[in-house]
Amino acid sequence: MTVYIPPDWQDTINCHAARRHNKHRFDDNHRVLVGDYWKKGLTGEVAFALHYGLAPDLEDRPAGDGGVDFQIGDMAIDVKTTNNIDIGLLVPVIMNSREEVRRQDTYLVLAHYRSADTVTLVGWIRDADARTFRSDVVIGRGPLNHIVPLSRLSPLDFASCADAGGQALDCCMKEYNFIALGAGVQSTVMALMAAKGELLPKVDAAIFARYRSGTRRSL
Repeated sequence: MTVYIPPDWQDTINCHAARRHNKHRFDDNHRVLVGDYWKKGLTGEVAFALHYGLAPDLEDRPAGDGGVDFQIGDMAIDVKTTNNIDIGLLVPVIMNSREEVRRQDTYLVLAHYRSADTVTLVGWIRDADARTFRSDVVIGRGPLNHIVPLSRLSPLDFASCADAGGQALDCCMKEYNFIALGAGVQSTVMALMAAKGELLPKVDAAIFARYRSGTRRSL
């Protein structure tokens, strides 16, 4: 499935990627092999979030995120983004057995970075299953990695997630209806109609967006 990244999200990604690069460029625990490492990684996470209606984690985490980009109930998801899809899914070898056990039920999602505005979500596999594949050195891809062929990834659909993990993403989702409030007469009338139950479908919430100092903020 292909996800298109809107311009405003591209701006957000660029901003956070630059900030993370500046904070971690001298950090031995975050060895970066390519200049756009943070940008590509964030783009893959945002694509997954947009497709499934989730909120991407944009917090600064100096100690790392523990290999979890999304937590949905008991389901931990780690999005792996690459621009070279032919290699397959690369999963770094873990020498710490306790860490390997902690991650065994994490769902690894492979995202194909095509461009700044286009990402394809390829498939997924459990961390423990990924570590049954051979490990090898891939030039330019860091230390030893388990190499999972694309053919061994499961399709990203709700049914397969449910079969494997006992919990589907759509069980955690609900569609909501919003109205956008401004300072004009039209939005005020819509809000009054919504309060009286005269708007269909039923409105769950209202979002007031204002423009301040060149930055859009939703309140």
